[in-house]
Amino acid sequence: MGTLCPCSLLLLLVASFAVTALAQQPDPPLTYMPCSEGYELDSDMTTCKDINECDTIPDACKGDMKCVNHYGGYLCLPRSATFVVTNSFGGAGGNSGGSGSSAGGSSQPAARETSSQVAPPLPGVRQPGGGGGGGGGAAVRLGAPPLNRGPQPPVPGHRVAVSNPGAGSAGGVGLPSCPLGYTRDTRSHCVDVDECATSSHRCRPNQVCTNAPGSYTCRCPEGYQMVAGQCVDIDECRYGMCAQGCVNTQGSYTCQCSPGYVLSSNNRSCEDVDECVEGSPCSQLCFNTYGSFLCRCSPGFVLDGDGLTCKDVDECSYSDYLCQYRCNNNAGSYSCSCPGGYQLQTDNGSCRDVDECATNSHNCTGNENCYNVFGGYKCLEKLQCEEPYTQAGEDRCVCPSEKNTCINKPYTVLYKHMHLRSERTVPTDIFQMQATTRYPGAYYTFFIRAGNDQREFFMRPLGPASAMLVLVKQLQGPREVVLDLEMITVNPALNYHGTSVIQLKIFVSEHNF
Repeated sequence: MGTLCPCSLLLLLVASFAVTALAQQPDPPLTYMPCSEGYELDSDMTTCKDINECDTIPDACKGDMKCVNHYGGYLCLPRSATFVVTNSFGGAGGNSGGSGSSAGGSSQPAARETSSQVAPPLPGVRQPGGGGGGGGGAAVRLGAPPLNRGPQPPVPGHRVAVSNPGAGSAGGVGLPSCPLGYTRDTRSHCVDVDECATSSHRCRPNQVCTNAPGSYTCRCPEGYQMVAGQCVDIDECRYGMCAQGCVNTQGSYTCQCSPGYVLSSNNRSCEDVDECVEGSPCSQLCFNTYGSFLCRCSPGFVLDGDGLTCKDVDECSYSDYLCQYRCNNNAGSYSCSCPGGYQLQTDNGSCRDVDECATNSHNCTGNENCYNVFGGYKCLEKLQCEEPYTQAGEDRCVCPSEKNTCINKPYTVLYKHMHLRSERTVPTDIFQMQATTRYPGAYYTFFIRAGNDQREFFMRPLGPASAMLVLVKQLQGPREVVLDLEMITVNPALNYHGTSVIQLKIFVSEHNF
């Protein structure tokens, strides 16, 4: 065995020191970056897991929309929509042993065409990385994706650190390829590709492209839903969007209200229109109701056939007994009036005679006596007895038996007046005649001597010295009837025979009241 050369020993010691120093060099520190919005660290502090906003956000979607959780966010879709996500990706993986230098590849995410087409990004996994090819720098590498999935993207919104491309010898490790939906920027970091901005998406012309970390979403405009890859109009009227009437339109709908209602400010519900305030259609009284109105009339009016106009009620045509004399129809009412010589009573329907003689409202002269009749008055000349009669009072003339000219003439003539209403009910007693002085043995007989040509009156005996004038036929006025009522007195004991006459003037009024 030969001896070592001192120089060889020195080289061995230097190499041993270098190896020892290299072995004692500390591992590069691990760097944990926070998860992007919509993700949170798992309990192992190494995995970013998706947050289910549909569970954590109260009432995430308004109205009739339903909440569907998505990677890093959530979607609001119609309740009738179905949502199925497939995580299969194609054409992104490299061959065995290849370095995968293509950024993102040319393949697009494949999704089953439903209400929304979504290529889901998968949150990255940070793990400690070993030094590459003598560079010794720290690196974050992605966790291995499941076998049934494509390449997994890093945490959305953050860059992916890679090994220093200049470190190590010529045989060092090359740059890995970026996950699908990402590309490498000028600083060799993987950044998201905005497929919507670069028009590298596969959304249909009538669809809306929305970029997502590592992917994109094809959705339909508002008012449409995805059916077999096509945007089909949503019939909002089927979901009761309107309170009353609904008219579906392309991509929207219009609410309509029934007559009597107006669309409210939310364009969905209907408010009642107060027709009575906004130019009342009723001619008199208006009452608002829900969706309509009612017209009513004041007393004395009735609603016409159009339901709007009030017409006057002719009360006088309904009855002949409202007024005793004359009924006058007025707008909304009626009034009663009386003929001349009468005045309306407090019941506003009956008429009462005015006594012009008592109220001194006549025009009789001093040589006349005022006599009141129904509906007027009469100015009667004061009594002046003719020969051979002499006046024995205001209404009596006497012819003394001592005068030869009084033979065969009535001893007494009494002038009386009375008034009757027209059409007075018959038979009726109207005037009583009796002897003022009775003599023993005398008897009395009563007759209608003149004025009863129409046989309208009858004398009915009441006793030995009196009789009643009876009206047996109705009298129609205005009319004046003069009757001479004669009483014959016979006294055989005294051999006396005499007569007395009452001249009765009857004024029959024009009216029956």
